Amino acid sequence: MLEWDSRMQNNHSIKVLKAAIPFFDVAIGETIDLEGLFHAIRPFIHGWERRILDMLLQFFQMRHMMEMLQVVQAMQAMQAAYNNSADQDGQPEGGGMEGMFDMLRDTLPPGQQDVIDMAKAMMSMMPMGQQEGENEPVDI
Repeated sequence: MLEWDSRMQNNHSIKVLKAAIPFFDVAIGETIDLEGLFHAIRPFIHGWERRILDMLLQFFQMRHMMEMLQVVQAMQAMQAAYNNSADQDGQPEGGGMEGMFDMLRDTLPPGQQDVIDMAKAMMSMMPMGQQEGENEPVDI
């Protein structure tokens, strides 16, 4: 706490401003993280201000839920397309696990697709019938 904080008549507003200032330090053209700003100032406000802020935060929560619902719907549509691409043997055209990795890779942004490639490479090194944690018996 700064030395002059105790001399201020309205400490409440000063605390809110101190919590809010870092969220306004953005480059030109960047958007301000309103949800983060609201979470940062929430402990310092009370009464009707907090009720309004809580209502705004609920809008952010609803938006996150809608985004998750869209992801689930997209995954269901992709799973249906994946199941429809199966041939008569029941094996997907992509080749089982490799097809699932390809499907997952297509859903990720380009910067994150490398993770799927690494996982795919690691899975290809494991023997097909052996899962992680399973060991072959050893004769002693």
